[in-house]
Amino acid sequence: MGTGNSAASAGTSGISGSRGRALSARSDHTIHVDDLKNSSLARVLRAGFGVPIAMLIVLSVVSYRTVVTSTAGTAWLRHTHQVLERCAGLLSATQDIETGYRGFALTGDNRFLVSYEEGLANAPAELAGIAMLTADNQSQQRHIARLTTLVDRQIQFAGEIVRLRRDAGQRAASSRVAAGDDIQLMEDIRNLLHQMQDEENRLLGARQVIADHDFDRVELLMALGVFCAILVLSLAGRMVIRDTTARRESEEALRKSEASLRTAKDAAEASNQAKSEFLANISHEIRTPMNGVIGMTDLVLDTDLTSEQRENLRIVQSSADSLLGVINDILDFSRMEVGKLELDPIDFNPRDAIGDTANSVALRAHQKGLELIVDVDAAMPHKLRGDAGRLRQILVNLLGNAVKFTSEGEVVLSVKTEAATPQGVVMHVSVKDTGVGIPLDRQKSVFAAFTQADGSATRTYGGAGLGLTISSQLVQLMGGHLSVESEPCKGSTFHFTANFGLAHEGAENLPVPDAVDLRGLPVLVVDDNATNRRILEEMLLSWQMVPMLVESAPEALASLRAAQKAGKPYDLLLTDVQMPNMDGFTLAETIKRDPVIAGTTIVMLTSAGRPGDAVRCRELGVAAYLPKPIRRSELRAMILLAMTGQFAAKIRPAVIMRQSLRETRRTGRLLLVEDNKVNQTLARRLLERRGHTVVVANNGREALAILDDVAIDAFGAVLMDVQMPEMGGFQCTAIIRAREKVTGFHLAIIAMTAHAMKGDKERCLAAGMDGYLSKPIQADELFDAVEHHLHRSPIVPVWPAAPS
Repeated sequence: MGTGNSAASAGTSGISGSRGRALSARSDHTIHVDDLKNSSLARVLRAGFGVPIAMLIVLSVVSYRTVVTSTAGTAWLRHTHQVLERCAGLLSATQDIETGYRGFALTGDNRFLVSYEEGLANAPAELAGIAMLTADNQSQQRHIARLTTLVDRQIQFAGEIVRLRRDAGQRAASSRVAAGDDIQLMEDIRNLLHQMQDEENRLLGARQVIADHDFDRVELLMALGVFCAILVLSLAGRMVIRDTTARRESEEALRKSEASLRTAKDAAEASNQAKSEFLANISHEIRTPMNGVIGMTDLVLDTDLTSEQRENLRIVQSSADSLLGVINDILDFSRMEVGKLELDPIDFNPRDAIGDTANSVALRAHQKGLELIVDVDAAMPHKLRGDAGRLRQILVNLLGNAVKFTSEGEVVLSVKTEAATPQGVVMHVSVKDTGVGIPLDRQKSVFAAFTQADGSATRTYGGAGLGLTISSQLVQLMGGHLSVESEPCKGSTFHFTANFGLAHEGAENLPVPDAVDLRGLPVLVVDDNATNRRILEEMLLSWQMVPMLVESAPEALASLRAAQKAGKPYDLLLTDVQMPNMDGFTLAETIKRDPVIAGTTIVMLTSAGRPGDAVRCRELGVAAYLPKPIRRSELRAMILLAMTGQFAAKIRPAVIMRQSLRETRRTGRLLLVEDNKVNQTLARRLLERRGHTVVVANNGREALAILDDVAIDAFGAVLMDVQMPEMGGFQCTAIIRAREKVTGFHLAIIAMTAHAMKGDKERCLAAGMDGYLSKPIQADELFDAVEHHLHRSPIVPVWPAAPS
């Protein structure tokens, strides 16, 4: 907080200084009252300038009130349309109910119940919406009361028919329907809805007349305003022609005014600089509570919840992630303004980085019916050195904009090697879309902060207008240039180049190991924030680790030394960076200077990562560095990597970072065998978001056909449902295992089933499956199971006979 206050003081000082200089400049040009009589202004007023100006003022006031009235009328028109839409929706819902229960009663086909249940779900919502929109209309409220009774009766009758069909059979239900008790009920609902629609249409016509009248009045006032403006300009022209001396005096005053404006501009820029520095410092104070929100939400989502509670928490989690994205953009922008936006290079696989980024926006593209195409040059090296996180940030922004501003067609991401040297390559990236395009006169301005191609786009498409500004600066830091080619209504193509070095010899992907057993591992947690300590403690306990919590660096040093003396040293230290009195870096430096505790593995957690932190971590021997908010899966993967000690075998000490986790995560091509569409969508989205490629089969027979058409090692693992039409999971697994006795290649099969009773897991394993997941699927369990089996070597085990 001290840094924030000092920055705030600097900002205040800058503002005060600029205000003082502006007042000083203004005082030098003060016009004395005694000179007013001989000035041009006095002659203008005497010439009758005041009359048209007064008319303009009056017209402006009247125009403003007219526009306000017109705006209110427009709102009423929109309100009426909403009522009409709700009435139509309610009518549709009641018809769905009628169609559903009648069809089910006559045929017994459960597909009719889909329409019936949709109607049951939609009717109360539409009814409530109508009641809320017509709360100020007593006549409509009377209709609503009657309509509520009729809808309740229809729902009750429909429920009786459905129960009668299920309990007594088709004849009893058909007889009850044939009696026609519900025909008059449905007719009353239709008539009442038509009366309400007629009432709203009547109001709509009346309001339309008022709106047309307001529009005519605005046109008249505009005409009068133009007339007055012409009159004012005519008088002004006469005065300019008659008084050249006044013009020369005005030009001199203008020159002095420009000098004053330049001074004020310099002061304002100094003030903005101070504000940017203050914003960068205060980001730590914002991200710390965000860590609590996201971390606690993640923990609660792992508990037993009702569907409503889980949905609400998902919304909280999504909103928190969106807010964090905005905070990150603002932080990057503030760093850019003060010249502190820098790169942290690591070794990475460009194809993986580009593919993961494309996968992250693929869902949005597919939801809009767009084709997302990724084309990476075959000459691109497999390993490069650069800031993979910033490269993803640029690609996410460009691809996200392309999807957002394209309603049909395609988005093409093309990555080429523009030039290559023994030291590195120049990557040329283009993102082409078939969207709305950008007019030529607006193409340069889209790279300015808080700007979009069209002012209305902020309301139509959303966005703060910072993405391209930050991306342009990042591209410059990478030694390249960001540009755009576009034609309105034909689409846009954004190009950028970036320089990357070649990865060091011996650098390779480090898979997140499975061999490290975290159970019982003693770990010391240092954080001055109680919420952070609690979140970390619950995460560590869930992995059966043994955490000890302290709130300051001196306490941490004392605990480390005491544990070492007692013969029970801490193998791992998780420490915050920003702490009072002694920060995390000072703590790490003290530990490394003390030979008694120097062997402790250190993982740094920070709320405000700064450029150069990776270098400092490397110098101090810190094993890993992770910015907050902390994700459970990322922290676990980072601890596993840090505890293997593999990073020490590299050419020089490395620091495991969030970007490193993305590069080291093992991904593969998976076959999902599942007949339920919802389960297909859920599993596919989770796995694709993780970076895997997923092929879907609807049953075991389709899965075997797919495996017949590809190489034996085309898939890394199979996620197999057990109960499916045509061919179930057990039968399909038995056939695959029989084939493997010939091919000698073992394909990992993970059961993914709603069977969660005692013995089901053993039955799946006995049938030749390698793993077992019970539904509903938990994301972390799914990821762990898939990535565990992707690491296994293809050895064919001898399986016992499948159970009958």
